[in-house]
Amino acid sequence: MSEAACARLGEWPALAGAKRVAVYAAVAGEIDPEPFASRIRAAGGIVCYPRVGGDACLSFHESTALRPGPLGIPEPAEDAPQVPIESLDLVVVPGVAFDAAGRRLGQGKGYYDRSLPQARGTTVGLAYDFQVVPEVPHAATDFVLDLVVTDRRVIGSRA
Repeated sequence: MSEAACARLGEWPALAGAKRVAVYAAVAGEIDPEPFASRIRAAGGIVCYPRVGGDACLSFHESTALRPGPLGIPEPAEDAPQVPIESLDLVVVPGVAFDAAGRRLGQGKGYYDRSLPQARGTTVGLAYDFQVVPEVPHAATDFVLDLVVTDRRVIGSRA
């Protein structure tokens, strides 16, 4: 299913020109964006991964060498080159659940919700199709994604 979702993500016309991309290291059964990341690297693009910062926001770093961070999630080393979120063409985001409006339910810490408002590129939730539900509970501080890409479909405001 990860391969199918990543293929769909890579073939979506609005995302075809993405050269600076942020993905995440899959944990706890999350859909794995690595097939998509490999495709970006093979095309000469830059792939970044998030690091948890002291300000409870994420910073994004170009690296393939990941190690467990403070939350046990693999992340780049502190000295990995940082790429400003504003310069990313695409930010791929994990989640527990998503809805057709682009709302997501994360792990509850709010890192992506605090970080993504600075993104100028397209924001995409990558998910198994069974993770798409009729409505995700949300608050005014929750960031709404542009698209949700699953192993079966693309949904959202830019779909």
